[in-house]
This record gives sequence, C-alpha cells and structure tokens, in this order.
Amino acid sequence: AVGFGIRTPEDAARFAAVADGVVVGTALVDRVADGPAAGAPARVAELVKALAAAMQR
Repeated sequence: AVGFGIRTPEDAARFAAVADGVVVGTALVDRVADGPAAGAPARVAELVKALAAAMQR
C-alpha cells in the first residue's frame, strides 16, 4: 500500500497501478477543514468519489 503524498485522483490512479492499496488521509482532513463544518461530508464524499473513479479507470 502507498499512503504518502496521495492528494488527487491522478495520484491515486498512478499509485493504484503499482500497489495493492492506496491510503488517503491528509487530503480528506484538508477537505474537512476547507470550509464550514456543515459542508464537510459533501466535500469529503466528492473527493472519495473522484478518487474511486480514477482508480477504476
């Protein structure tokens, strides 16, 4: 698994091609902190969907 420096869907796709897993942490925390707390779930969900889609290509 790779878990350092994964911040974008492009990063996730690149590392998913050569690793058994991709761990995303800081990018999710950053999304929570990017705005009002009430919008955090939607911001995180948007990133997770983009990451998943990129890794399935």
